[in-house]
Amino acid sequence: MLEENMTVCVESFTGSDQGGEGVKLEQMVRVTADGCELLTDYPFDERLLGR
Repeated sequence: MLEENMTVCVESFTGSDQGGEGVKLEQMVRVTADGCELLTDYPFDERLLGR
């Protein structure tokens, strides 16, 4: 159970379900009464976002 003022890392892995290369993205957030506050301020590399 998440509670207010907890700090957690939210991770996702994007890649093929067939295996091979992929990328793991992580954001650190603090749980607040209104949702969450992003604590990570370093941008993702645009080349890894597939845009």
